[in-house]
Amino acid sequence: MGFLKKLSLFVSAILLFVSCSSDDSQNQVQQKIKVVLNVEDKTGFVKDYSVLKYDIYNQDTGRNLTGNLAKSGVVTLELEVGNYDFKVDNPDIGYALKPNVVVDKAMTLNLDIQLIEPSSTGLVISELFTSGYSAKDEYGQYVELGDQYVVITNNSQSVKYLDGVSYAITEHWNKFPYNTTTKDALSNNQVMAALVYTFPGTGRDYPLAPAEDIVLARSAKDFSDGGKNKLAADLSGVDFEIVMPERDTDNPNAANMIINGTTHADMLGYGTGFSSAFLFKHQGDLKAFLNKNTVVVESMYGSKPAFTISEDLIIDGVETGQVSQVKYKSLLNKVDRGFITVSDTGTREVYRRKVKQIDNQVKVYQDTNNSTEDFTVSVGQSSFPG
Repeated sequence: MGFLKKLSLFVSAILLFVSCSSDDSQNQVQQKIKVVLNVEDKTGFVKDYSVLKYDIYNQDTGRNLTGNLAKSGVVTLELEVGNYDFKVDNPDIGYALKPNVVVDKAMTLNLDIQLIEPSSTGLVISELFTSGYSAKDEYGQYVELGDQYVVITNNSQSVKYLDGVSYAITEHWNKFPYNTTTKDALSNNQVMAALVYTFPGTGRDYPLAPAEDIVLARSAKDFSDGGKNKLAADLSGVDFEIVMPERDTDNPNAANMIINGTTHADMLGYGTGFSSAFLFKHQGDLKAFLNKNTVVVESMYGSKPAFTISEDLIIDGVETGQVSQVKYKSLLNKVDRGFITVSDTGTREVYRRKVKQIDNQVKVYQDTNNSTEDFTVSVGQSSFPG
């Protein structure tokens, strides 16, 4: 065999070896490893894990693998050998993170979900009726303000929770000058609350989907007497009510609010609206918070407790009042820099928030923290029959 032929065979062998080595190396890089991702919520809140999305980042290639977990929280993946960051997330529920995981052999990766603190931001007062109309109560007496209600709507694009949210009205009447207590509170970015009615729940018992609303009534009953009184509202089908045990009948179909503070009149607001409504939430022991922030104020009805609520706890508010009588605003401008008025008590006038737009048949309410622009007043309360 000639020299050139031997050299040619030698070069061919080297090239074949290099090619095989390259193929072996490529096969090794592309080898798939079985990884079982097991996600768990030890609190027991998450029942269906398919609402959680996984995002697996390959540090070596810069590629992401995404998808949704199975209902059980377990998903089986095939990954290349490499270094990975694992993330599981749902912005309304919780998340789990595990960075810098070396995947070089079959493995099971266990992740524990950290639940996100439920949010109430985005809840708005979309309708408020306090002006009332004379309607008989269960004792046959006419109560001008009996059929009061408030509609609260989730005006956001994510699930919100009512648990622990409080409905309150201001201690100060905005047709009167400030007393020293109110003046001091406002200067410290606080609002004085005259009553506090709190939604029950342990944190996630009362979810509100986007655009969903609930109705809270002073009393969940039919004030229209089966439709005989055309001017009164049927509130027998509302979601929540306030039950004063000494004089109210409990509607079993409406959940009871927690009474954390009340006025002499036990209502949702005065007929002429001069005590403004707002929503707030304190994280933690609310009763301890209210006890710590209780002040005694003097009024025409004698001494009574009021509560100082910090501006940063307030979710939404609407400065209500009577035409030409709003002289000294009760809410801070950050909460509501405007006001909206009714003409008098007993007029059946309703505060209704304007609809900003309708997206895919879903109402989005106007919310600029200026009730002068955000609300309108119309005659005729809504009914919510059972």
